[in-house]
Amino acid sequence: MRAVQCPFCFICLDVTRVPVGNFIKCPACSGPIRVPQPDRRKPIARLAAGIAGGLAVGIALTVAYYQLTERPPAPPAPAVANRPPAPPTEAVGPTMEPAVHPTGRGTLWEEQVDKVSQMLRREFPGIHLQPARPWLLALEPGDYSMVDVIPLYERALKSLETAFAEEFRELQLPEIRRPLTVLILRNRAAFKFYWLRNFSDRNLPDNVPGVYQVGFGTVTYHDNHLPFERLLHEGTHQLVHAVSKDPPQTFWFHEGLGNFFETYLRVKNDRFETVHCTPSFNLPRRNDARDGLNEETLQNDLRLPNVLGMTLADFDLWYNNPRASDEAARRRATDSLYGVSWAVVYFMLRSGNADYRAAFLEYLREELQGRGGRLLFEEILERRARKTPDEFERELRSFIEYIR
Repeated sequence: MRAVQCPFCFICLDVTRVPVGNFIKCPACSGPIRVPQPDRRKPIARLAAGIAGGLAVGIALTVAYYQLTERPPAPPAPAVANRPPAPPTEAVGPTMEPAVHPTGRGTLWEEQVDKVSQMLRREFPGIHLQPARPWLLALEPGDYSMVDVIPLYERALKSLETAFAEEFRELQLPEIRRPLTVLILRNRAAFKFYWLRNFSDRNLPDNVPGVYQVGFGTVTYHDNHLPFERLLHEGTHQLVHAVSKDPPQTFWFHEGLGNFFETYLRVKNDRFETVHCTPSFNLPRRNDARDGLNEETLQNDLRLPNVLGMTLADFDLWYNNPRASDEAARRRATDSLYGVSWAVVYFMLRSGNADYRAAFLEYLREELQGRGGRLLFEEILERRARKTPDEFERELRSFIEYIR
């Protein structure tokens, strides 16, 4: 058997029948793994090499032992009064990350950054890596100035992290202790090649400028005319997964939060340009939500109880159904699903109703623990906001029609 270890979740996989150099997707974390060259030495040769290495280490340790035991005694230590003061040590609290990894190679976060960086450098020679904790920004060289674009992307991601923590400050979310990788390829063609290599079983829709790979990170591409919605949207998925016990599987919650945090304000002056994540009113999503909640054109699949009960796996089956209607109709229905998901999140957090916000925060806690779904959402809604599902839907429709 020929085995390889996943660099993200560290499980071992049997790659005996996989050609060298090909990529496989880890079944545990979906991370991309390149199959390495096999060890072509015969088993006896490998065993002999191991025995020889063990003997060499044993002899070296024996020699070192005798050298230490036969060394003359050390001179007496100087008096305490003449000793230089010991350097101060930094205290580490019980909940803080140790300052140094036990191996002496830096902090735990830095060690994980090193592992991911090595993998990225092998896959994308010449890539520029910019750690900005908790983010690891990886930008492929292209027809643009690194000096200009790297700070812009870094400010956008840090602004997202700040907005996310501020929005849910009541929950006291845990510190993120692993790097959140954001890979930005040089252009659309490079992104399409990456998609075909990692998602060969799925077509790349024309309107998809990026993707979040569970176990790896956000993958998108640079475009001077490409807005920052996708970067902030997929980055939100990373933040949610980083503070979750189990990744959320409820579609409206997963995509609704991404839609909620994808709005931003771009500021440019003579000295620099920056991007501020501003989770606020989202006009395109509002229009999609209106279409999705319109009773005259509503499809059965898009009725609110069905949307609230849809999982990510359900959406994937629905979207890739070969018997579905034409591509244009499927895209409109997808936009409506995303719009309704945004509307539920935005309504509960921005309607001004404290009971709705409390209900959403309690449901968010459940999702971060790996629990969720329509029945749990409706139970929390009735208990915290004292609203039935029908009352909630009527108020949601009125709110979406009212806001401008």
